[in-house]
Amino acid sequence: MPKNHEIDLSRSIWILIGVIIVFWIFRELSSLILPFVLALFVVMLLQPFLALLGRKRIPNWLSVTIVSISTLLVLAAFVSIISSTATEVAENSSELTARISNKLDIFIDWINSFIKKDLQSYEIKSYIFNLFSADWITVALGSFAKFLGSFTGSFFMFSLYFVILLSWINKYDEYILFVFGERHGKRFLETFETTMHSISSYVGTKFLMSFLTGFLFWVICRSFGVQFALFWGFLAFALNFIPSIGSIIATIPPILIGTIYLDSGISILIYISLLGMTQIIVGNILDPILMGNRMKLNTLTVIFGLVFWGYIWGVAGMLISVPLMVLVRIILEQNPTSAVIARAMSATHKRRFAPIVNKQQSEE
Repeated sequence: MPKNHEIDLSRSIWILIGVIIVFWIFRELSSLILPFVLALFVVMLLQPFLALLGRKRIPNWLSVTIVSISTLLVLAAFVSIISSTATEVAENSSELTARISNKLDIFIDWINSFIKKDLQSYEIKSYIFNLFSADWITVALGSFAKFLGSFTGSFFMFSLYFVILLSWINKYDEYILFVFGERHGKRFLETFETTMHSISSYVGTKFLMSFLTGFLFWVICRSFGVQFALFWGFLAFALNFIPSIGSIIATIPPILIGTIYLDSGISILIYISLLGMTQIIVGNILDPILMGNRMKLNTLTVIFGLVFWGYIWGVAGMLISVPLMVLVRIILEQNPTSAVIARAMSATHKRRFAPIVNKQQSEE
């Protein structure tokens, strides 16, 4: 027994070392691995649509071509929205600065009326504007151009992975059975289908909820005449994929810009209320109803995944942290030794123990 215990301990240590090495590789080779993971998730999302086209007797090469071009054009449109917004901000920088200065004057006068003191708006504004360098917009745009340069390379890798995976996904069962053999392939195929169904179901539902949020943000900003309305809608759409904090981060910039551009206090109050209500209704009411307990992850696991994958892959890792944690949980479930960790990650532990309790009661 002691010898077997030493063997198990040694095996656990080697597994831990292997896991650390794998995640170190994930971080160091993120420019190669992250586009593949993103492409895989998008392909999983589109697989039901490809299967539908296949049932309509549309050739696979034509289906792949149509879906590939459409998806890449949509992604290119997103990049265009960000790029055009950056250009528009640069062109309207003087107007934006003047509006900020005017709002600060009004805000300081309002504070003075309450505290009965004479705060000098000039000094406060000088302090605030000195937090930014004189050419802060140029620096920001330079950083943005650098980001676009790195994104272009990642986008190329994503497109390459995407087209390859998309052409393969409809025949994944044949490929898995061929690689792993009939005996082990069936089990791996079942695991893969479970994973794909969980992830595609989550991403599809989250996409619809995020799109609804982004559309409503665009409508609200557009209705109140707030600048860069399309960008705020896109930002709400993208950041709502980040659990917990994404919706909060997505709401702050349009509120600040709306406060700067709107003149009436009542208009500002209604505008902020509409944005807040949108996030509450979609995020706290519709999202839980449609999502249910589909991902089977508890809150602690979701938060840990958000922090961990954010550290590994930055914002992109935060966007896909929940599907990645589902993938980790399903992998851990396949091994009896690590199944206890998978159960600890699950949010459905009470349901799992219910049949055991019922069985014991029936035996009594």
